[in-house]
Amino acid sequence: MSYLSLVDISVDDRLDKVTCQVEKGTVVHVLGENGAGKSTALLVISGLLAFASGEVFYQRRKLKGISLSELATFRCFHQQGVQPVFDLHVDEYLSFYRLNKVDIPQKLEQAFEIQHLLRKSITALSGGELQRIELCRSLIQVWPAIESGQALLIFDEPLQALDIRHQLSFLTLTRQLAERGNTLLLSSHHIDHSARYADLIWCFQNGKLIAQGGADEIITPHILERTYQCQFDVKESGNSWQIDALRASDPR
Repeated sequence: MSYLSLVDISVDDRLDKVTCQVEKGTVVHVLGENGAGKSTALLVISGLLAFASGEVFYQRRKLKGISLSELATFRCFHQQGVQPVFDLHVDEYLSFYRLNKVDIPQKLEQAFEIQHLLRKSITALSGGELQRIELCRSLIQVWPAIESGQALLIFDEPLQALDIRHQLSFLTLTRQLAERGNTLLLSSHHIDHSARYADLIWCFQNGKLIAQGGADEIITPHILERTYQCQFDVKESGNSWQIDALRASDPR
């Protein structure tokens, strides 16, 4: 059995008999329109949302049999749209998630460029700065598992609010973490980034997983039109993709 398996997962009217598998050390990008089921699928995999039927397996173990406290040692979940409630310095905020209060890993400091933000109030950050802190926070929580290549890292819209440079920095980091053996899933609306940085792409439409595969299989006019209800022009040259949405398709 694969590292992660979903078997006929259904959640009310949000997911309909989703079945898929992920091998260890894979980067999965989840594509689809707003409301297509991306966030619901990630919440289910994270163990944070109950499902009506089906099973989720981690390395042959049923997700339902793994406690949240055990999950928290190797699985992180980054939720979109988090807003801080307390007026804390960034360093103090991050300290709540650092095991034994160890220093922030240098790799994360560099990837998210947060050193100059540590003494700022978290409520005074821009949207993009807060997003970088939240991504860093989610990874710090499971850093020992990441270092050993045993982490499951789940991100809902991690590129939201990030400028282009920090989008690329984060995506490069995902590849580096996967090379260590960690498994990553993230939802995105950036099709061109998914074409370049994903090992596996899932496409959702109306709660159904309508397509899955590598970029060569998924980043095609036909699959993208089914996913987004838009007509696309796609050109690939080596590791470079040009993906243009031309016009909305007729509703189906």
